[in-house]
Amino acid sequence: MKSFKKLVLVGALILTTSAALSACSIGDVADKFAGGVERFAEKHSKKITGPTVRKTLTNQTFDKIDATIAGGDIQIETGKEFAVKYHGKKKIIPKVTVQNGTLKLSQKTGNNFSINSGDAEVTIVVPKKMSSINALSEGGDIELDSIKAETLKLKSAGGDIDLEHVTTNWGKANSEGGDVEASDLKTKTGFGISSEGGDVDISRNNASGYDISAEGGDISVNNDDVDGSTYKKSVHSANVLKVSAEGGDVDIE
Repeated sequence: MKSFKKLVLVGALILTTSAALSACSIGDVADKFAGGVERFAEKHSKKITGPTVRKTLTNQTFDKIDATIAGGDIQIETGKEFAVKYHGKKKIIPKVTVQNGTLKLSQKTGNNFSINSGDAEVTIVVPKKMSSINALSEGGDIELDSIKAETLKLKSAGGDIDLEHVTTNWGKANSEGGDVEASDLKTKTGFGISSEGGDVDISRNNASGYDISAEGGDISVNNDDVDGSTYKKSVHSANVLKVSAEGGDVDIE
């Protein structure tokens, strides 16, 4: 009977050791595979080369903005006259059209090209309130300064979003890997902010309620630290600021 128990214990030990070795082997293989994929992408991606240009793409009037660029920065600001300006590599100048009052801006880079933040910058100047602003950067920053719009939809797939003196009825801003900062944000029917891997910092806002969550980060409201990963206040009011951060901190003042 004792021999049988010893045999069972030895067998269990062998199985446990084998499972641990298998897990290590699988982990090593996964790490090597991930590293190989990253090295392959770096090897086969091409940097944008060629001359750098600075030019105005259009001076036509519009009241809506629909802008998508592959990896540069987007800046929208107030000025005396309508203008869309570009500063960056000549090879990746965005295509700009104005149709039915909508500014449409798109940028294509071709296969395997990578764009760094400094490779391209688009500046959109508007002298009046916009009906809507939709802006997407697949790797650069998005900045709005002294802008009024009925609706805002902003997304950066790898950069920061910065809002300064922005007034809107409703809007949302999402950054996948960057920070979101807002200063003097005025809204009427709510605003949503989300960051995956970055911090959210908001100062001077007129929200009537808050619905905040931070997974893996801290929450501070009016310089008071919040216990736990959520903070809710007047969530059924008309002008709620909703903030979600995964892996970053949230600071509301």
